[in-house]
Amino acid sequence: MTVGPDGRTEVDFRAAKPLTFTAEAASTDVHGTVTYKGSFRGSVSFEGSGGTGRWIPQGRISWSDLNATVRLSEPFAVTLLDGVNLGDVTRNTLSGAGGAVDIQPILRGGTYDCAGQTLRLRTQANGPDVTWTFTKA
Repeated sequence: MTVGPDGRTEVDFRAAKPLTFTAEAASTDVHGTVTYKGSFRGSVSFEGSGGTGRWIPQGRISWSDLNATVRLSEPFAVTLLDGVNLGDVTRNTLSGAGGAVDIQPILRGGTYDCAGQTLRLRTQANGPDVTWTFTKA
């Protein structure tokens, strides 16, 4: 992920490894992985000081260059999405994942904490509560 001084942001998942998730659906633990492939661009603004505050997406973000594969491993093994374009996915598409899969990764509203070489984003708006951790290369 690259964030410019003006808030322009590019997120590139082309070399990303699968992410694991855990959730609860109908009183049952759900475990699985999500693999994002592709990239997307958008803009964010920051409210706060001292390296912490609110992370606020600005304008429209196109998810059409990002694909996802979602596989459950528990309570049973099944592939919910297989390389599907996120521009075509809604929350209802992934009801079997217990709301744990982020169909708008990273560029959703939330909070940030930046210290040293590490940026932590906790995205909460319009989707699951997810913490993303980035280390400067």
